[in-house]
Amino acid sequence: MLDNKVVAAEVVEAEWDRFVSLNEFDCDEKTMDKEELKEFYAMKRKILAQMVAGRLTIDADGIPSYSTFKTKTPVTITFYEPTGASMMAMDRKSKGQDVAKLFAAMGDMCQVDPKTFALMHAVDLKICMSLANLFLA
Repeated sequence: MLDNKVVAAEVVEAEWDRFVSLNEFDCDEKTMDKEELKEFYAMKRKILAQMVAGRLTIDADGIPSYSTFKTKTPVTITFYEPTGASMMAMDRKSKGQDVAKLFAAMGDMCQVDPKTFALMHAVDLKICMSLANLFLA
């Protein structure tokens, strides 16, 4: 558990820019429609809030690690760049099992059992899903 660590907003914005750049995420707001912008801002707000709180860190290579804080048994989850195997993990699930497919891809990306996400508190899970969606978009 982190000791009430707080990171300055300016530092977090710079870290966000570095994170986006190192991972080559497409975050060009000029190309997003109104609904995409709404979803993007909501996701970015969630991620930045966790960075400010010190629960989400980005290493020198742009790899994020998130320390859960609401989940019964706290864990730190590291999000590695997805590979083709991450996408293939979704194929093992049946049509209509959209959450299971996402958890399978997240499990592969994070090198954890997908059940890890099923056991997470919704607050922690939403952060993890936001990070995954950035990588999978």
